[in-house]
Amino acid sequence: MSGDTRTTKKLHKNRISRRTFMKTASMAAGALCLGGCAEMQNSSSTPPPVISKPEGIAVNDIHSQLNSTFVHEVLKPASVEVCRLIIQKACDQGRVISVAGGRHSMGGQQFADGALLMDTRSLNRVLDFDRNQGVLNVEAGI
Repeated sequence: MSGDTRTTKKLHKNRISRRTFMKTASMAAGALCLGGCAEMQNSSSTPPPVISKPEGIAVNDIHSQLNSTFVHEVLKPASVEVCRLIIQKACDQGRVISVAGGRHSMGGQQFADGALLMDTRSLNRVLDFDRNQGVLNVEAGI
């Protein structure tokens, strides 16, 4: 392994995600604005807030790698009926559902923090092909 490759891997390992950067930057900007406007009500020293570790399974898009998100669970349905069961499970647990297929989207919209991630890559069958109209009906994982 060359020195350049090791350096690149170290840089990627130590990067924060765009989502984390934006959250931190917006909170810092808000704190600066509020700090200039608000008076201290209580002069007692309070301990700094504890930042907890994210919980769940880390997922990301395959191109930019800027959207690392922690989901509660990754579920891989093999049929439409299993998709229905996943939706019911999310409803019962009060969780949101994220749906991701090829993970080519680079805007982060395919993931949600703490969600049940429905990975549709296993729904990869061709259902119908109409040669006359040139229409191909496929499942969501293609």
